[in-house]
Amino acid sequence: MNIVVQLADYAQGQPGQKVNALGMGWTRTGTPLGIHSLILLIEADENERGMTVPLYIRLVDESGTSVTDQSGTKLDVEAEFHIGESADEGEILGVVPVVLSLAAGLPLEPGFYKWEVTSPSFPDEKWTRAFKVVSNPEEAAPSSTFSATLKVKGD
Repeated sequence: MNIVVQLADYAQGQPGQKVNALGMGWTRTGTPLGIHSLILLIEADENERGMTVPLYIRLVDESGTSVTDQSGTKLDVEAEFHIGESADEGEILGVVPVVLSLAAGLPLEPGFYKWEVTSPSFPDEKWTRAFKVVSNPEEAAPSSTFSATLKVKGD
């Protein structure tokens, strides 16, 4: 099992379908947080067919403490999905996207946070996406401290 966790300004999708996302891949934001989406791209292995997998998704601060909203409710989500048992010849499991949309207005203190995804079915695994909250909106971009150039080699 592998789960890729991404952040986007906006995303929509249904399990088993495509994901449409805008502003994907950010790692810095201002406070209070704007509307944003958490995207999980779940990839199962062939030997995991037939499993029902519970997922625990939570937002934590630098110390690993669950973050709460203004009303004191933890930003924790429980979900589960089932991996199909049989496969037609030539079928691949593919990627199952899960999109969580979050409302604007969460007043996080400046600092480092991360979304964590865990499952008791895979106790040695933890999938995460970290981000930094800054107090000055101008500091929210750029999102990365490195750049990459892709060079394609010819034959």
